[in-house]
Amino acid sequence: MLKESILRLRSELRYNAMGIFHPALPNRALTYHKRLRRPVFFFSVMTRIKNEARFLPEFIAHHTLLGAEHFYFYDNNSDDAPEAVLRPFIDRCMVTIIPWKTVPASPSCYSHFFDRFASDSTWVAFIDADEFIIERQKGILLNALSTLDTAPALAINCRYFGSSFHERLPAGLLTNNFVRSDPSTNYHVKVIATPERVKAYYNSHNFIFNGLTSAVNYLGTPVRGTYAVNADQYDIEISHYVYRSKDDYLSKLELGFVDADGYRYRARRKDRMEAEFLAHNAYFNDWGRNTYGADIRNYMAGIGYREPYL
Repeated sequence: MLKESILRLRSELRYNAMGIFHPALPNRALTYHKRLRRPVFFFSVMTRIKNEARFLPEFIAHHTLLGAEHFYFYDNNSDDAPEAVLRPFIDRCMVTIIPWKTVPASPSCYSHFFDRFASDSTWVAFIDADEFIIERQKGILLNALSTLDTAPALAINCRYFGSSFHERLPAGLLTNNFVRSDPSTNYHVKVIATPERVKAYYNSHNFIFNGLTSAVNYLGTPVRGTYAVNADQYDIEISHYVYRSKDDYLSKLELGFVDADGYRYRARRKDRMEAEFLAHNAYFNDWGRNTYGADIRNYMAGIGYREPYL
C-alpha cells in the first residue's frame, strides 16, 4: 500500500503540473471539434491496434453487450488484415478503422480522434484491445455514465490475467480460455471520458480536463493521474489479458519496451517479468467466462464467426 500511495502521489503531482503548463506542450493539447449535430452515440470505444485482429471480434462483441455502439480502431501498421476480419461489424456500421502509420501512435492518434470523431459520442472508453470492461451487475456501467453529473470521466481499475498455463494460444474466446488472474485489481486505471471536457493528453491512462476537474472512480473518489488505490471495492473493473499464452509471454520478454521514438527498445527485466507471469496466474477467476461467454459466443456466431474466434 505504501508503494501504491507513493506512485499515486508522484503521478498526481505530475498530473497537476501538466494541467497548469499543458499549453507549453503543444503535442499534448487536444482540440475538440464540435459539430452542429448532437452526438450520434451515447457510448463508444477508441482503441489503438497493431496485429490484434484475432481478438477484435470478441472485444467488439463483449463491449457491445455492455452498451457500446461504435468502435474506432487506429491501426498502427498491422499486417494481419483487421479490415477483412472485422467485415461483419463494418458492414453493420459499428466499426471505423483509421490507418495510422505514425510510430508511436500516441499522442498523435488522440489528436486526430478528437478533431474528427470525438463529438460523435457522449462518452468514449479509451482502452486497449486486450482490456475488457467488466460490470458486476448488468447495466451498472451505463447507469454510472448516465449519473456522472460533474465528473468528466470514470476511472476504472485493471485486473491482470495471465496465460492460464496455455503453452500456445488456443482457439476460442479469451473470456473462456483465460481464467487465471491476480487475486486483486491493480492500481492502474483507464478512463471512459466525455470528450467535450478533455483539453490535453496526459498518457494512455488519463487526460487533462477543463476547469481543473478530474476523473472519478466508481465510488466517486477523484483520480488525478494514472493510479487509484483501494481498487477492490468497485463493481466495475477491467480484465487485462496481459499474457495470452506462454509463447506470448516469451515473445514480450524478448521484445522489450518501445521507446519514445517508437523504434528502439529497452530491455525488460527478466526477474520482474518472471514474477509478473506467475502472479497473473495465481488466482482462479472464471467470472468473465460464466458471465459473458455464452452471450458473446451466440452474438458472434449469429453474424458469421467460427473458429478460431469461437
